[in-house]
Amino acid sequence: EAGDDVPLAAVKEGDDAGVVTLLDSGERYIISCFTREAADVYAAEEAIARASKAIYDHFSS
Repeated sequence: EAGDDVPLAAVKEGDDAGVVTLLDSGERYIISCFTREAADVYAAEEAIARASKAIYDHFSS
């Protein structure tokens, strides 16, 4: 088990889920993205990244 100061990450392709901690408040949210049969793995990863950033920005403001 990692301590609170250790970021956790996994390297994988396709569907993804994670718990994101907001730096300013310490609150957390869960994001889950499913990219079934994505023809372009890079495009699917970019879509997941954009979705996560939009959610993070919303809750951080």
